[in-house]
Amino acid sequence: AFYSMPIPLSIFNYETGLRQDVNDRYLDTFGYSRDELVGQSMHIKNIAVDQEQYMSAVAGLPTLDTLYDYPMQVQTKSGDIRDLLINGARLNKDNENLYITSYLDVTELNKKEADLIFQSELLEAVGQAVIATKPDGTIIYTNQAVEELYGWSKDEVMGKNIMDVTVPQMSMEQGKQIMENLSAGNAWFGEFLVQHKSGYTFPAEVNDVPLYNDAGELVAVIGVSQDISDRKHAENVLKASQERLQ
Repeated sequence: AFYSMPIPLSIFNYETGLRQDVNDRYLDTFGYSRDELVGQSMHIKNIAVDQEQYMSAVAGLPTLDTLYDYPMQVQTKSGDIRDLLINGARLNKDNENLYITSYLDVTELNKKEADLIFQSELLEAVGQAVIATKPDGTIIYTNQAVEELYGWSKDEVMGKNIMDVTVPQMSMEQGKQIMENLSAGNAWFGEFLVQHKSGYTFPAEVNDVPLYNDAGELVAVIGVSQDISDRKHAENVLKASQERLQ
């Protein structure tokens, strides 16, 4: 059962530093053969990128009965760098001080996390208000510009329906039609009368775009809005001037 387990496993003696055994998934993950590892010093075939971190971790094992989600970067035989979470437990077999460790590869998850952080930072840097909702209108993300434009903090609106936050009563019917359009997977762009937290309304230019997952399912709607009060005022002044000249 040890050799066929679907996660990488390694057994080593933490006093001598010798690997006792590794399973097949360990070999597949790190690219070594069993002969290259078993019976060899972990210090010779050391896969850790940060040697100081590795030595510190090994030195601390005699005091630990279990090791839980210890993060470490490792290097495969081919040179790939992987992010791992290491879990382990002490074993006592034939009076040897052994430790069995498992390795969870979180490289892709960490990359996605980094991408999300980067995207979030980009959205925070955008001067326009960005609101992300579930298809039913439940707010799941807002940037800082939303608070500046609408007066609502992130904590105040998270989990609320966007119809209850930014849409005044006079725009409710149009808002429902827009949401139905978005729920059907159609983007929407146009001018829309929105409402500030304090109750006053103002015209906004809104661009709503549906977001799909890899399976083609609608998972969110990203809405970007900006106050166009000054533009509308300038348009009205120009229109009034033109009418007086006619």
